[in-house]
Amino acid sequence: MSVMTTTMTIATDVEAGTGFDFAARVDELRTHPNEALRARVAEARREQQRWRLEELAATRVLDDRGALERMPDRTESTRTQKSKLEVARALESRPALAQAFHDGAVSTDQLEPLCELSTLETDAEWATRGANLAPVDLHRRVRRGQTVTLADARRRHQAREVRLWRDVFDGMSCGRWRLPDVDGALGIPIATETLSALKLNAKVRRCVVDDTGCAGTVERRRNALPADVQRHVRRRDLTCRVPGCEVSRNLQIHHTDPICDFGDTDLVHKLAAVCLAHHQLLIPHGPYRLTGDAEHPDGLTLQHRDDRARDGPEP
Repeated sequence: MSVMTTTMTIATDVEAGTGFDFAARVDELRTHPNEALRARVAEARREQQRWRLEELAATRVLDDRGALERMPDRTESTRTQKSKLEVARALESRPALAQAFHDGAVSTDQLEPLCELSTLETDAEWATRGANLAPVDLHRRVRRGQTVTLADARRRHQAREVRLWRDVFDGMSCGRWRLPDVDGALGIPIATETLSALKLNAKVRRCVVDDTGCAGTVERRRNALPADVQRHVRRRDLTCRVPGCEVSRNLQIHHTDPICDFGDTDLVHKLAAVCLAHHQLLIPHGPYRLTGDAEHPDGLTLQHRDDRARDGPEP
């Protein structure tokens, strides 16, 4: 009995009012050998994927006509609905990937990341390669290819929130929080400017990727800055170098010329120890800049970037 015949039988039973008895169906399948059950699972998956393609095609047409429902579907999450629409739009220009999904070579879990990774030119390549990659590896490749701008990072940082309230009826203290994924999870792309600022205080490790794609550490982690340079800056700057600040604990090394502006990472004249609160207000994260020679005790001044003279004609 094929999956289509089984589906028609189930529909007939429902129309007759007898319903579908899952336990009885399980008992019936217990009489089948393992190979037959594995074939049934594979056939059912292929049939599901073919109907999913039909659903995606119809969704794409409705999307073109602007006839999709404005109200969210209660039976699906918002993320699922958004993902379905994006896949439907992408598959129209991915014929090889659509064929692989129709034939069962690519699963439903593999389809979404493959649509993001592939292009019109690489469609055939990813339709072949995707079948050999696990969904988690495909999603990891998607994250690696994503780029986050400084504006995105600032927007996420400003959208942080913590809410606390008390439920008097149940006698409970309640709360909720929102934290940017770049601050709360590993493997999430971050802005280039954020990476540049973090490099100065980061620990780096040398890794080697084996044939399976797994990265293994071959050396102990070390400071991104040379040890002698970092030691010199910390011995020189016993308090925060922002004028007027006297914080002396948990200082971080800040580069007055960011790496994204081609600043030298080991030039002690351009390195200054600052406290965490002020570090977040300095470029490239914030609007302020330390200028001058850090080797002189009073050689640094604080400027707002809008106060700096610009090259070019006067406005």
